[in-house]
Amino acid sequence: MPGHPSCRLCQHPLAPEGNLDDGLCVACREAAPVHDGMSAATIYGDASRDVVLALKHAGRFALAGPMGRLMAMRLEASGAVLPPDPLVVPVPLHRTRLWSRGYNQSVLLARGLAKARGWSVAPDALRRVRRTRALGGLDRSERLEMLAGAIVVPHALSVAGRDIVLVDDVVTSGATTDACVRALKDAGADRVVVSCYARVRSPWRAGALRD
Repeated sequence: MPGHPSCRLCQHPLAPEGNLDDGLCVACREAAPVHDGMSAATIYGDASRDVVLALKHAGRFALAGPMGRLMAMRLEASGAVLPPDPLVVPVPLHRTRLWSRGYNQSVLLARGLAKARGWSVAPDALRRVRRTRALGGLDRSERLEMLAGAIVVPHALSVAGRDIVLVDDVVTSGATTDACVRALKDAGADRVVVSCYARVRSPWRAGALRD
């Protein structure tokens, strides 16, 4: 992220006093993430939160284009190794949440990013088959347990052998994106790179302002 030292694998902002020798946060030193790279357009803060909430809950659909273009720029600048034509896949909502909200903000961002790069979008490549309670207030292990088996690939042939750009609006603990990456790779996807609009600082990642 511009102006902020961040982990080269998970993009979590690193504490200024952290050891930057290897460019990794404590968690990624202990266990490498399941994805093959991550980029974030910005850190989640007052300004970015307002933008995210305007898109997510206020129906400000016009924001998705500029947000997606910024995500595409950051993805390119991240150095992630991608083929000319990866498949762009949004993080899914459960159908009840989709019905109540009326749209999936990650689909809108995926379309904005894909349009900026001339890539294809597969809005239904992932499906959330079990509704989970709100994940706020849970730590990473609790989130992972809650999400186990909740996200699947309904048609494996749609992603088998493909390189994927997985799109989400905000990455907090990374549990949701991890569940998506595992489902995609179990279905035969090759490389999966995560692109999010905002990355949340989380103090419970020791030694870094972690997710």
